[in-house]
Amino acid sequence: MKINDNLRELRLGRNLTQDQVAEKLNVTRQTVSSYESGRTRPDIDTLIRYSEIFGIELESLIYGYDKELKANRRIKLVAKILFVLLIVISASASLIYLSAHLYFSLPEGGITQELMPVWHAYWNLIEVWKILDFCVSVVAYAGFVLLFILLISGKSKIPVKTKLIFAGVLSAVLLSIPTICGIIDPKYSPQEYILTEIFVTIRLWVFLGIEETVQIFKRKKR
Repeated sequence: MKINDNLRELRLGRNLTQDQVAEKLNVTRQTVSSYESGRTRPDIDTLIRYSEIFGIELESLIYGYDKELKANRRIKLVAKILFVLLIVISASASLIYLSAHLYFSLPEGGITQELMPVWHAYWNLIEVWKILDFCVSVVAYAGFVLLFILLISGKSKIPVKTKLIFAGVLSAVLLSIPTICGIIDPKYSPQEYILTEIFVTIRLWVFLGIEETVQIFKRKKR
């Protein structure tokens, strides 16, 4: 990880603004912004002052050895993997469910011999959809529990704003794709598509609320 990324992550983890850090360093906010963006590099004296402000060793600040930085990177990696997995599995399930209804929908009445291949294809797709829909719930639950454990047990300091953005974006994307498929589907309504995603979204916000409550109690004990 680059020094500028470490500076930004440590500042955010302590809920400090660039103006507050600038005041402590006796520089302008633009200077701090330049350090964090990587446009300019702080000299050794400034880095020493940074290490004092953040309460870590200079070597940890420069090379990212600090436990907080490592914990933050671990959480962000898990969050990114979870985000991609949930979106891919949910989108695949919705598209398969939609395909079954668009291309293999059976007419009302009895099933003739000629329609048997269509009937088998339809139910094969429905079975695949059920498996993927179940996987969405399992992956979400396992991922949320893992993130919860990492957030409350480690030395990580992920800002509340960052967690809210992650939860908001994940919820929006997770609900939008099935909803669009449900609108296109001539047979079923969007509600048929987003039921699992709604439960996953609720579970996400519940986990986030519990985690933040635990963090508040931890801060009060200090």
